[in-house]
Amino acid sequence: MLKFLGRGSGFSDNHNTAFFMKGSTLVLLDCSIMAFLKLKNGLIDQVGAEDKTSSSSTSCDDIVVLVTHTHSDHVAGIPMLIQYSYFVWKKHVTIIAPCEEVKENLAYCFDNMEGINKDAYEMITADESNLPWLRSTIPTMHVKELEGKCFGYNLEIDGTNVVYTGDTCRIEDFLDYLENGSILYTECSSTDVIVHTPIEKILGYDELFAEKNIQVYLMHLDDESKIMTKLMVPHKAKYTFAPLY
Repeated sequence: MLKFLGRGSGFSDNHNTAFFMKGSTLVLLDCSIMAFLKLKNGLIDQVGAEDKTSSSSTSCDDIVVLVTHTHSDHVAGIPMLIQYSYFVWKKHVTIIAPCEEVKENLAYCFDNMEGINKDAYEMITADESNLPWLRSTIPTMHVKELEGKCFGYNLEIDGTNVVYTGDTCRIEDFLDYLENGSILYTECSSTDVIVHTPIEKILGYDELFAEKNIQVYLMHLDDESKIMTKLMVPHKAKYTFAPLY
């Protein structure tokens, strides 16, 4: 299932970035600069080698990045990832934007600010991807300044229905995608702030999560100790922090 190169919020030292392997493809959900540095400094050779008989080889032949929104703690590592993959790793990179407007915003940055060679990457929208494991994008609300440009994803990984919220202040946007036995990766704040989802709101759906046997993984954490304290009260559903790689 998903593993995390970081699970921290925007002002943390290890910004939220998740990944999984699909065949020989490394799929990243966003890519912070810290996540890129971890991959550059050796993890790229580990994430794809777990099923190999030789630990010195890697099955990661190409990279896909699913973008949830364009805040820097989620996309700052993408330009470096593209260029390093092109010049050093010799791996193909595909960026999947959740909608056409986000695609245009990223393209402007890559072309006009980063000056990235267009041969170094491919960028498409989720609707154009036709990937069997990408079920749908899920529009949500995060900050007013990015209204209409923040999304989560509904994925199928190893036969399991997975819902990934990205940054959101409305967990309600994702509830209809939760089938029985699903896994929910949701952002979580220790305090009630207007642009994120407080732990109390998540726990407010405890009955629903338990009834549907939903495993809830908490990510994009601002204060793990405070959140853990609030989880110590008995609950019916299963909650744990997103697993770090």
